[in-house]
This record gives sequence, C-alpha cells and structure tokens, in this order.
Amino acid sequence: MEAQLPPASGSSTRSTDRHTAAVVHQIFSTAIASLSSSAEEMTFPTHAGGSASSPDAAISLEGMRCSSSSRFRVALIAPHPDDFDILAATMALFAEHPGGCDIRVCVLSCGSGVEDSFCTETRGVEPTPQAIRKIRRGEQQAGCNFFEEKYPGSVTLKFLELEESGAPDYAYATRGQTLLTPVNFDAFALYLSEVDPDVVMLPAVYETLPAAEPSPMPGGPGNAGHYRCGKLVEEALRRSGRPTALLQHGDPKTVSMRHDLFTPYDAETREWKAEMLRLHESQHVRNLETRGVGFDSRILAPELVNAKELAGARWEVWVAKGVAGVEVFQLDFVNC
Repeated sequence: MEAQLPPASGSSTRSTDRHTAAVVHQIFSTAIASLSSSAEEMTFPTHAGGSASSPDAAISLEGMRCSSSSRFRVALIAPHPDDFDILAATMALFAEHPGGCDIRVCVLSCGSGVEDSFCTETRGVEPTPQAIRKIRRGEQQAGCNFFEEKYPGSVTLKFLELEESGAPDYAYATRGQTLLTPVNFDAFALYLSEVDPDVVMLPAVYETLPAAEPSPMPGGPGNAGHYRCGKLVEEALRRSGRPTALLQHGDPKTVSMRHDLFTPYDAETREWKAEMLRLHESQHVRNLETRGVGFDSRILAPELVNAKELAGARWEVWVAKGVAGVEVFQLDFVNC
C-alpha cells in the first residue's frame, strides 16, 4: 500500500515491525509506570477494532510493560523552529531509553513567525529573510543546547533550508513557509532515507489557520506549514517503502486527532519545559503582544486541559500522582 498520512479520526488496520512497536510501548509505558502502581488506577486511550493478535491491541498502554532494550532512531520533523521544544517531555523519554536512542531533529524552514517589530525594536536589525532565519535558527539551537545540558549528546539538529514562500513582497502573513516543489520533495526524501528512522514525528495536520491564511485543504482547516510538512513526509515514506511508526502530535491549534498515546509529566518537568520554550524569544514576545500570554503558557495550558480530559473522573488520582500536563499523540503505522 502507498504511504498516506492517516485520517484525523477513526481507526485503521495496521501492522508493522514488532521491534518498533515494542520500543514505542516501552517509551510511553515507562512514563505511565512512574505515575501509577497499577494499570487500574488510570484510564488510557485505546484503538477501536483491535484484537489479541493485532498491533492495535499491542499499542494500547493499558498494563503494557515491554522489555525491549535495542537502540532505535527517531526523526522529529519540524515545519518551524520550536516544534522540538513543544515535545520536551516525550523527547526526554526517548533520550532515557535504556537501549539508546538517536534523536534527529529536522527543521524544514526558519523564515516565518517573526514580527517586523521584533527585528527592528528587540534585535535592532531589518526584517530581511536572512535576519529572520538567523533569529529562528539561533533560538532552535539554544533550545537543543538547553535539552542537551540534561541529556548530553542526545540530539542531532539539521536545518534543511528548503525553498520557502515570500516573494515578491515578503509579507509577514505569507512568508517563510515550506513550498511543495519537486526540489523540496527530493531534498526531504533524501534526508529521510539517510536517517532511516524507526519513528517519524510531526505536528498533527488538521489544525486551525491564522486569520489571514487561506486553507491548503479544500473545505477543511489546516496550518499551511504543518500541512506541507505532512505531504513531504507522506511522499518520502512512499518512496522509501520502509515500515515506520508515525506519531502526529497535538498543539494549541489542533482541532482533530486521535489521542492514542500520551506522555504525562510532573510540575518539575513542566517548569523545565517552560524555560526551554521561553528561549524562543521571538515567539514568546509575539504571543505576549497578540494573545496576552507567553509562548510557554500558550503551549502548557492546553496540555493541562488534555490531561484533565484524559483523566476524566480519575483526575484527583492523576493529581495525587503528580500529573501537571500531557503531550498527546496519534499513532499510526505506514508501509505495512
């Protein structure tokens, strides 16, 4: 079958390499184990339609404890700088995997998300494409450096510098988004084939749009940068044919995705992650000016809401176990 990004809701029949599935189990169940002494104390999301012999049953977190200790490789595909930092708690789990984990972070474009006023007033530079890319590259490098203070040598960061939108006027609303050109498809497919990941992570495709941005999907919502990232991943996986676990993650704009897996984190991790998010100064200032909250609160507040929704009537149990938020994922397998 061709590699296709799965739908935002519902279930599908999947099979995959059992080692990859086992590693995914272990990573997420480790987080659950630290918060619950028995599976009955917490309720976890499960796939519909699974059976005892199917991967759907295997990827349920309920009571799963996997002993796989083999090294594996994760490719986090970031449409923009900061998509790695949003998943700090989960990336920490990968970094702590007993068999070792190669975390490859690939940033597709760095030319968006910086207001002209931030360039001129905060940084004292003109808002040129080169200046904006330098700002965002620096912020992402700072985020990875901060992560590696706790997990040395765990991350390999790559700025792919794909062709971006923006010509001729380089207006804020349309600039700096990755384009779906043959050159970009080829460059990204080459990168992914060289990394050869077991797990690919990317933002959920189905999201709301900035007010001035046209929908990339007829009749449906979508963040243009995230949507294009999804199309690049889809085509690269189609070309490779390699069985791969695909983790789409939620963010504040996500309007439709399954919550198949989640990473719970405590108050200490929340503060560590907040500090990491504030290193993206251009995004922090923009959110303070346009939304009245910083970039850290913009990300963390919905993750607390997701935790409460997942816990339901057991929220008090979760609080007693130290849950301060969750990072949520839709898990699918492609090329299977």
